[in-house]
Amino acid sequence: MRKNGSIRYTIFREDVEKLTITYPVSKYQNPIDFLEIFPLENFVPGYYEIRVALLDESGKQVMSQKEIFEISPASYILRPWILA
Repeated sequence: MRKNGSIRYTIFREDVEKLTITYPVSKYQNPIDFLEIFPLENFVPGYYEIRVALLDESGKQVMSQKEIFEISPASYILRPWILA
């Protein structure tokens, strides 16, 4: 997998595919942790789902994981106030 596998990142909004990127596993220096940064400034605020799949050399999905995230309409998020 390290030599010929790939990782596919797909971002959906309301079950509509918005972005798909596939990179070879060999691109990543750490064989355990894969960090990828996506610019999201062209995405409208709302709830999204990212699906990450590990593919073998033939493109067959070996494993996958998905997660929901939100892009806020706020230009910045305030730090919460904590009173004791």
